[in-house]
Amino acid sequence: MPERIVAVKQTFLTAFDINTPWLRQIAEFCHASGDMNFGTSELKLAELLALSSPTLPSSFIDLANLIAETRQKNAFKHCDKTKRPKISGITRPNI
Repeated sequence: MPERIVAVKQTFLTAFDINTPWLRQIAEFCHASGDMNFGTSELKLAELLALSSPTLPSSFIDLANLIAETRQKNAFKHCDKTKRPKISGITRPNI
């Protein structure tokens, strides 16, 4: 998160209202601070936070490596190239 926002964290925490949607409060706070205009999109917020982070935790890197390794070992196959069970009344004949 940008240093300016980290510096005013206590101000945000003091003004935070637990009865109001959190995303809107964060969006308004960031917009007022002049940082990270993400509207009300959680995905955009996550993307901006990831891009502004100076380093990734090693657990994230390990997870990404595991996902890449698993995908290489178990490549996706197009459904036309897989053997499917024949179930009467459900499975369509090959055309």
